[in-house]
Amino acid sequence: MPARTQALLPKDRIQDLYFDQGLSLSQVAEITGTNYRLVQDSFREHGLSWRTKSEARQGIRLSLETRRKLSRIRKGVKDPPEVAARKREFLKTAGGRGWNKGLTADTDERVARQRKAAVAVMRTKEWREARSRQKAAQIATGTYYKRGYHQSPKVGLVYFMSGWEERRWKELDGDDTVVTYEQHPCRIPYLWEGIQHLYLPDVLITYQDGVQVLEEIKPRKIVEEAKRKQNKTAKKLEAGEEYASNQGWKWRIFWYPGR
Repeated sequence: MPARTQALLPKDRIQDLYFDQGLSLSQVAEITGTNYRLVQDSFREHGLSWRTKSEARQGIRLSLETRRKLSRIRKGVKDPPEVAARKREFLKTAGGRGWNKGLTADTDERVARQRKAAVAVMRTKEWREARSRQKAAQIATGTYYKRGYHQSPKVGLVYFMSGWEERRWKELDGDDTVVTYEQHPCRIPYLWEGIQHLYLPDVLITYQDGVQVLEEIKPRKIVEEAKRKQNKTAKKLEAGEEYASNQGWKWRIFWYPGR
C-alpha cells in the first residue's frame, strides 16, 4: 500500500467543524483541503462516527434500534426472496457500499435513468425558483457557506467560510483604526453535557489604540435562539466571553443589521 501523502485531521478540528458547526463530510474535506476518504479515515482513527444519510436529513442521531431496522431494509430482509437475493448480490459485489458503487451512467442503464430523471427535475422552472429562494434565505441569515481565500493587505491570505466572513474581512481591511486581525486566534475549552469540547472564535481584532476585540460572526437569529434555549451554541458564546475577559480582551458578537 502506498504511503499516505496527507496527515490525518486532528480530533479537535473534526470536533469543531463536523460536530460543533454541523458541516457535512464533504464540507469538512473542502475546508481542510483534503479528500473525502481522508476525512473518513480521520474519523475512524479517532474512534468517531459520522451521521448516516437518514440522520443528516433529520438533523438527529438515530437510535440503535432504528439503525438496525434500516440495515435490515438495505439488506433486503423485508423484500420478496428474489429482490432480497438481488440486493445481497449488489452489496457483496460492491463491498457493502451500495448497488451503484463504481457504476456510471455510461456503464449501467439504471444509473443512466436516475441521472436523466435528476437532470430533468433540475431544469424545471419550479426547481430553479425554489433553489433561488433557498440561496437568498441562506445569504440573508448568514448560513450560506461561501468559501475561499481573501488577499488582505494587512494580514495576507485569509480563509473565509461564509459570505459574511468575506465581507467582514474586507471591512476590517478598509478600517483605518484596525492594525491587524487574526482568524481563529485561540481554542477555548468548554463543557457541554459533561463532555469537553473546543470552541474556535472567528477573529481577534487589534486596533490602533491597543484595544483587542475577540469577535464571533453569528446571525442575530441564531444568537437569540441560543440564549432562549440555552443550547450548545449559547455555552460556546459564554465560554468565549469569559475567555476574552480573562485575556484582557473585549468580546463582541457581530451580525449585520436586519439579519
